[in-house]
Formats: sequence, structure tokens, C-alpha cells
Amino acid sequence: MRQPLYLRLRPFLRRELKTKLVSAVVTVLVLTGLSWLGISALTQIDSREAHGLRVSSGIESAWAVCGAPGGPACSYEDREQARVDAKFAEERGLRLAILGELDRRIAHGLAKLDEATELVGAAKLNPRNGALQGDTIALRLALASAAVDLRPAPLTSIEGRRDRLIWPLEVSMPDIPGDCRAIDFDGIGWIGGCDLTREGVPQTRVDQRRMVLEQIGVERATLQELATRVDRIRLREDSDAPLADAVASRVELVGDLLPSPQVTSDYAERMAVAGWLAVQTGDDDVLDDDGTTTLVGATRRSGIPDVGAELAGLARRQVSELARAVQDAGAPVWYGAWLLDGADRIAITKPSVRYRSPVATET
Repeated sequence: MRQPLYLRLRPFLRRELKTKLVSAVVTVLVLTGLSWLGISALTQIDSREAHGLRVSSGIESAWAVCGAPGGPACSYEDREQARVDAKFAEERGLRLAILGELDRRIAHGLAKLDEATELVGAAKLNPRNGALQGDTIALRLALASAAVDLRPAPLTSIEGRRDRLIWPLEVSMPDIPGDCRAIDFDGIGWIGGCDLTREGVPQTRVDQRRMVLEQIGVERATLQELATRVDRIRLREDSDAPLADAVASRVELVGDLLPSPQVTSDYAERMAVAGWLAVQTGDDDVLDDDGTTTLVGATRRSGIPDVGAELAGLARRQVSELARAVQDAGAPVWYGAWLLDGADRIAITKPSVRYRSPVATET
């Protein structure tokens, strides 16, 4: 009797069952892996192609992470983004170091203006000509010291502000007779009379105290407005890092920056930064042949012995970049903060950011 087909094939099926089970398991694993790769491509892979696939599939918005108009571009390479991050951090450190130096100079200038105000208040007025009588030498020194170099802020130069503060002390104060009504008769005619009126109106007596206080008020307003602007520029950085408190010697730094007798390739930049760090030197100040004596002496007399450690490091390592940022208010590193209206209120963002899939964090 002929056996049914399934009975005749049973021995073969038993012999191939293990192989078929292994094949089925492998197939399942392969399909699972392919499915995982597909899901990863749609959720986790951070390449340019995966980004485009998710955007075209509607899974992700095109500007969810980067690439929006006015925002940072997308970077898909870790090494490329690391270079961008390093440069951005260097520029931020440069800006913050200069702003910190301006804080020191503003505080010094305001303190000297307060000192000058006290000296003016303690002085007396000459009743005959309205001139100040008192320690005018100390007053002149306080006024001259209040004028500091505020670059890169686009303000009146230190020479102009220093002259503006001091000029009331140099105004000629002619004597006025104490009593013009004292008229004597010498037997021939009346003598001693004088006329202090102009077209019948008494002339205003010159008051040197008022003149000095007016100029102090102008300089004080300049410093306070600059302090407000510096704070706004600092807020653009969007940095939570605390301000560094470490300081270095200003005199030593200026001495280190002054070039050796051999002319170096960065001679101009080193001299420019050294002159700026001296705080109170101007374009009309006379320098020695090598600039050493005058700049170091001016730094020692500046009344600001310390300089931020970050700024000192930048002056030694990146003197060219520091010179450009200090001398040019329109340098790219400032992003228009000093020259463009409203630019000091716009936060600074990185040129690019490393793209990371937002889908992976949401799923």
C-alpha cells in the first residue's frame, strides 16, 4: 500500500528542522536590525543626510535645532564645530577682558571726580575775582587723573577730556575793585569811580568753583553713561561664567610688552597695547626713543596698579587681536556694539552649532 506523501517526507522534514529554525532566527534578527537601523536613521543619526530625511518625512522641523534665518548654522562634524567653539570662546574672553578693564577705569575716574569735588567744596573764593583759593595743585592732579583712556568706546579722546577738566583752572581771573562806590574828591575832581554795568545791567561775577563743577559734571555723566553701555554689552554674551577676580601687575605687564631694541614684527601692536594699558597717556604725550621710561612711569602714576589676569594673558599671547579690538571700535569682534544703534542689546550667538537630532530626545 502506497504511503501518503507527508509520511514519505517526514524523515526529511525531521532532518532539516534544526537548519530551518536557525535560518528563521537569523532572518528575524536581520529584519530586526534593519528595522532598528531605519528607526535610528529617522531618530538618532546626526548626519546631514539623516537630517534631510527627517525633514522631508515631516518628522522634524527644518529649523528645530539650527539653520534658522539670523541664527547659527548647522554643523555636522565634531572637529569642525570644536574649532568654531574655540574661536568663539577666545573672542568672548577678549571682549569680557576689555570690558572688565573699562570697569576699572570708570571706577577710578569716578573716584577721582569725587576727590576733586571735595577739594572744590573745601576751597574758598577770592572775593575780588572769584578765583579758587586752596589746594589747587591737588585739585589739578585729581582732575588730570580723572581723565582716563576709554577706548574702544567712541568718546572724546583722553586729551580733549583732560583739557576740558583742567581749563577752568587756567582761565584768567581779573581783579574787580571791592567797592566801586568808593569815590573820593582830591580837590580837583572825583576819582576812584568805576562802572560795572553793561547797558545798565550789572555784569555777572566770574565763579571759578561753578566752572570747575560744571566740567566735573560733564565728565561724570560721560563715565556713568559708559558704565551703563558696558553693562549692556556684557549682557549680550549670555554667559553664566562668573567674572574672574585674579589680577596681575600693570607695571610689569607694560614693561613686558615694550619691545626689545630689536624691532619685532608686532612692534606697533605691542606699543599700542602698552600705551592703552598705561591708562592716562595720550597722543600728545612725548615718548622716549624706546618708549620705556614714559610708558612705565605713566603706568605707575595712573593710580590703577592692577590689571585683570585674563587681560594680561591676552596681552602676552594675542597682542595683535587685543590691539585691533582696543583701537578699532568697529572691529568684527564687537559685532557693532560701539557704533550701531541697538547692537549692544542683541545677544551674540555662535556662527554654528553641532546638530543633534531632537527626535531622539522627544521619543
